[in-house]
Amino acid sequence: MTPPYLLATVWLVAPLVAFGVPLTFFARGTLGPDTLVSAMRELGALFVPYVGVVLAFVYQARRTRRATRPAAGVSRAAAAVAVVTSLVWNLVVILSLMQAAVGALPFETALQTASELAGSLSWAVAPALGYFFGGNSRSETPTRKTA
Repeated sequence: MTPPYLLATVWLVAPLVAFGVPLTFFARGTLGPDTLVSAMRELGALFVPYVGVVLAFVYQARRTRRATRPAAGVSRAAAAVAVVTSLVWNLVVILSLMQAAVGALPFETALQTASELAGSLSWAVAPALGYFFGGNSRSETPTRKTA
């Protein structure tokens, strides 16, 4: 699996897990509809900048088939840093939410903790996603020839 596809997998699976926590509480009847809607909005705000970039890449890659080729100039170190920072960011969010699932924190406190920690770590994730999903597209865009 190429680093962009590995990153895309992380960024598409992790939000599903994160959204599952408040939905589980709601299904059990321990979270009201207003709190559920508020939680979904807050989680959406955490993930949308990153998942939006990933989805744009996936749709563009599908259209152009460029993601099936190894990205030129992508070092193993850059790929490793991108994957590790993405995993850490997503695990921090999910594990913070899981504090509520195991009864260690009230749900609202766990959500606030997840939000604050995610904001504190976003500086590490944003450049990695930009590098893999934004930076390579320019080099593969065909140029127009002028007469």
